[in-house]
Amino acid sequence: MNTRVCHENTEKLLDLLKKKTMLNRARVKILLSIVIAMIKVQSVGFYKLAQNIEGPAKLESKHRRIQRFFASSNIDLNLVSKLVFSLLPHNPPYHLSMDRTNWQFGVVNINILMISICYKGVAFPI
Repeated sequence: MNTRVCHENTEKLLDLLKKKTMLNRARVKILLSIVIAMIKVQSVGFYKLAQNIEGPAKLESKHRRIQRFFASSNIDLNLVSKLVFSLLPHNPPYHLSMDRTNWQFGVVNINILMISICYKGVAFPI
């Protein structure tokens, strides 16, 4: 995909997210950058995300921006679900995926079973 088309699509997505989330443009821009980075690296680690956010800022600045975004944002899960569902197809058939993961946080075992709707190669947890 050429850079101009990619930039135009990013701008369209920025406008859509701004309307759907009611966040200011700077917040929407970092949110979109985080989502794009998560898709690229298939990880949610802040440092890995920072390495994949485009722009001239230093890596540590990008990392700190991600930290500030999550520390200062009160994410409305109802709003997130409405946004995700508005982007998904509205007509069946739907393709579902189920995944289980387990990890330890200190001495506590964390076990999560997740069901997702698959669309265009991306699984959206529901």
